[in-house]
Formats: sequence, C-alpha cells, structure tokens
Amino acid sequence: MQSLLSKTILFLLLLTFTLTVVSQGDTLWNRTDENGWKQGYWKKYYPCGQLMYTGFFIDNEPAGKMKRFYDDGHLKAELEHAGDATYATMYFRNGQKGASGKYVGQQRDSVWSYYSYYTGNLSGRETYRMGRKEGPAIKYYPGGARAEVLYWENDAKYGRWEQYYEDSTLRLSASYEMDRLNGPYRVFNRNKILILEGTYKNGKMEGDWKFYTDEGELEHTLRYSNGEILNEEELMKWAREFMDNVEKDLGRIPEPDFEDFFDKMP
Repeated sequence: MQSLLSKTILFLLLLTFTLTVVSQGDTLWNRTDENGWKQGYWKKYYPCGQLMYTGFFIDNEPAGKMKRFYDDGHLKAELEHAGDATYATMYFRNGQKGASGKYVGQQRDSVWSYYSYYTGNLSGRETYRMGRKEGPAIKYYPGGARAEVLYWENDAKYGRWEQYYEDSTLRLSASYEMDRLNGPYRVFNRNKILILEGTYKNGKMEGDWKFYTDEGELEHTLRYSNGEILNEEELMKWAREFMDNVEKDLGRIPEPDFEDFFDKMP
C-alpha cells in the first residue's frame, strides 16, 4: 500500500512539473532517474526514423495513455495503463480497428472483441481468464448475425459447439470434452432438415453415421469403430455411384457445333 501511495505521489509531482514545463512551450522527453529508470514522458523511434511509441512512465513502468505506431506512421495501438490492468485497442495498417480488450500483466483477460480488416464490423468475441480461454467464443457474419458459438474451459474446448446460417438457422450441433469432440454430431441444411448425424467418442467417429438427402431421406449409412470405417465397401460403392452420376451429367452437356460457331463469327 505504501509503495502504491509513493508511486501515486511521484506521479502527481511529475505531472505537475511536466505541466509547468509544457506551459513554457517545452516538454522534457526520455528522462531517467539515478536508478536508470524511465520517468515521465518517453518516445522511441524505429531505425528508419519513424516514431515507434509515445507514453508516460513511473519507475520504469508505463502509466496512463500510450500510443504505438507501425513503421509507416499508422497507429498500431492505443493503451491505457491503470495499475496491473491495461486496456488496449489495436489497429490494422489500413486504419481499421482490429481488436480491443484488457490485459492483466502481459496476459489477456475478460472479453476481447475482434473486427474485420475489410469492413470494420465486429467479427468475433472471446473470453479469457489470465491468458487462458474461458467461456464462450463467438464468431459473427458481416451483417452481425452469429455464425458460431464454441465454449472453452481452462484453454480447452469444452461444452456445446454450434454453427449457424446467416438467417440464424442452426447448421451444426456438436459438443467437446477436454478439446475432443464427444457425443452427437448433427448437420442441417438451410431448410432445417437433418442431412448428417453421427457420434464422436473421445474425438473419433463411432457407430452409425447417417447421410440424408436434402429432402431428409436416408441415403447412406457408414459404420465406424474407434475412428475406423467398418463397411468400407459401402463407402466405395457410394463413391462409384457419385462418379457415375458426375459422368452422366457431363454427357448431358451438348457439344459445340464448331461449324455453326464459326459461321456466326463476325
């Protein structure tokens, strides 16, 4: 407590002194005390001469606002230091905001938001606890609708995992345990019809995996054990039928009449 009080008093004294100097039309930069610690306003430059950062220091630690820049002069980050916490807003080189959130020490903490390089729209949110992912991670479509929700526990995927179409219709439903897919796995088309269902066990496909048409009719069933397919002949038959249909479709494409084509050329 006494150390914090002494730093606060030093900060106020330095601030008062700095304001006095500024009022005289000058500012002292890059000062160090008898211990070699940074005190007051500092700025640093890249080897090319471009400004790298400006900030205020107390006992060699940043305090208050700091700005960092890319080597081309564009703003890279705005930082607000408040005790052990640092509130950060970071930018892409094109000027768009890239991310915002809080650091505790050097680790991400609480909710972090991420933005699109191209549009500036919110593209995702993640929750951290002392540098480790904890809680929901959400991705968004450019229009703002949720695209995906995935839960984390102690930096490992744990809990439900869902994906959505742009109109918020459910596309995929599954779940994780200790970073591995575990339990039912289902995929739906845009008409909310189930087109795939199966089960994961400790990250591997297990049991019957059923594939349906867009109308919901059962088309194929593949059987798995510990991630290995049991009825491989069914898979090969399916692949052959698929290729046969592709070749049939190709046969329906009319061949060009080259003579007629050249006759129509201007």
